[in-house]
Amino acid sequence: MKSPEATPLPAPGGGHAANVVLLDKRPFALWYDALCRPPQPQVDTDNWLIDNIDRFPQSAVLRIWSNSPCLVVSRRDSTWPGFSAATHTLAEAGFAVATRRSGGTAVLHTPGVLNFTVCYRLPDRRAFSVAESYAVMNDPVIACLDRLGVPSHIGEVSGSYCAGHYDIVTDGKKLAGTAQRVKHDARGAIVLSHLSLNVSNSPGEADKIIEKFYRTCQRHMDIKEGLITSVNSFLPPESQFASARGLAVTLCHYLEGRLEHGNKAVTAAASR
Repeated sequence: MKSPEATPLPAPGGGHAANVVLLDKRPFALWYDALCRPPQPQVDTDNWLIDNIDRFPQSAVLRIWSNSPCLVVSRRDSTWPGFSAATHTLAEAGFAVATRRSGGTAVLHTPGVLNFTVCYRLPDRRAFSVAESYAVMNDPVIACLDRLGVPSHIGEVSGSYCAGHYDIVTDGKKLAGTAQRVKHDARGAIVLSHLSLNVSNSPGEADKIIEKFYRTCQRHMDIKEGLITSVNSFLPPESQFASARGLAVTLCHYLEGRLEHGNKAVTAAASR
């Protein structure tokens, strides 16, 4: 895949760029990717990151982005016999279908969902830890949400769509889903972790779209209702976000400052 834009890195998509210290005092390039690409190229930009991570300073980047209405599915989902019919059915409902390299089940993207991608190189593949790699991504988001008055933690909500051990949970409901991919090469390992945070979507919207997709694919997906929530559900009306873009800007500003979460600090080294 070609570079998403021709402008110099670490901000190939324009928007906001700075450095944020996340892992072992290592600076990550902070990229607020504000461009509006079609759904598949937007998802493919994460693939481009893992293939081109060494183009970034310190071989580490944190991308904050959103997407047009679409359902993002794994390659395995795209092999089901009813996939073409499901793609047509969702298109009639206003949702494109995009595929991703990482595993898991379908995830709904809309302008009300904030996506958070962390990609970095580990020079020693033996240093890789699943729990730590998810914490690198989740901890800053959890700390920012706490400042907004939305306390949350890492966990799993059994019965929710695409449930995982390292999702972000609040009040017993799923607020964000996560996925991860690790690529090995001669220089070590490259970790890409991805998080989708429901900011302003109606909590039941994702369940309905995902259930429709799998039903058309003739696959049974046991999804319990009432287990998904949103950031706006915990905010007073005057503080709610119209879309994920508002929270993206808030999160960027927050990461550039000093963030304390437990005994961990996220300190900005902004190159404004």
